[in-house]
Amino acid sequence: MRSARRAGVTRVSLASAVLIALAIVAGCGAAASPSPSPGPPRSEIELKATLIDAFGSLWYCDPDFYPVGRDELVAMKERWPEVTADPAAFAIVAARVGVDPTAQLTDEERLTVYREWKMLNAVFLQPEADRFRFDYLAQPAPGAAEGRRVAGLITPDGTITIEQDAPAGEPMCPICLVRGTRIATPAGDVTIEAIRPGMSVWTVDRAGRRVAATVIDTGRVALGSGHTAVRVELADGRSLTASAGHPLADGRTIGSLAVGDTVDGAVVTRLATVANVDGWTFDLLPSGDTGTYWADGVLLGSTLAGR
Repeated sequence: MRSARRAGVTRVSLASAVLIALAIVAGCGAAASPSPSPGPPRSEIELKATLIDAFGSLWYCDPDFYPVGRDELVAMKERWPEVTADPAAFAIVAARVGVDPTAQLTDEERLTVYREWKMLNAVFLQPEADRFRFDYLAQPAPGAAEGRRVAGLITPDGTITIEQDAPAGEPMCPICLVRGTRIATPAGDVTIEAIRPGMSVWTVDRAGRRVAATVIDTGRVALGSGHTAVRVELADGRSLTASAGHPLADGRTIGSLAVGDTVDGAVVTRLATVANVDGWTFDLLPSGDTGTYWADGVLLGSTLAGR
């Protein structure tokens, strides 16, 4: 997969990266060595780096290759101001791949830093009280076909508690529905990120009747910043934002729609690209004959069917 770590890049320790970052921010040449874990709180980028170091490279949907491939070097040059916007974070990222952040970097060095930055951006930490919850999909070991999904908690000092650790297949790029999308359930609307297997949602049977179904699978995919989605607006006031590849109930994809088409009984009045969708995209699979469900009031298919 194209998001895999490139060979030949020398890693430096997280502690070294922290020292460089401290020197840049403080403007001095010396800094005290950080205490071993458990120790003082770490920044979010340091916690993300801790997970990468613990579990291996993240297996994620690289925004430069999904949903549409583009020239990675061109993308790097366009986004370099974002990469360097936070001097402390930039120093940590650069030091992790063995690059001097204070030097004049070549395009190849900048590309190496950019790839690491994208991966760190794609690691998602969900705040939970005084710690963070993570759900991490690691790339396969050399020669292996499956990766490793590890879920659990990480505290501000970098202490990791593993709650789930199991083999996992390649992420489906992208899984499509953005955070906050409302899923219709017998108990009322529930945001898609809160949907879990075993919950009840509305679906339709083969006769087109609305019936309750049990969620039998859920999925989420980490995205680096820069991923785009499509906002579909219908004549009856409904609207939905999803990735272009997500299927409608009739098998068409969101990206295939044009103004004037009919979706779930209403005419499409406007289509717009939504840029910079960060974090995660989500999907679910209900039980039943059709695998369909309502998202923001629009009947959709599932990318998880047949997985």
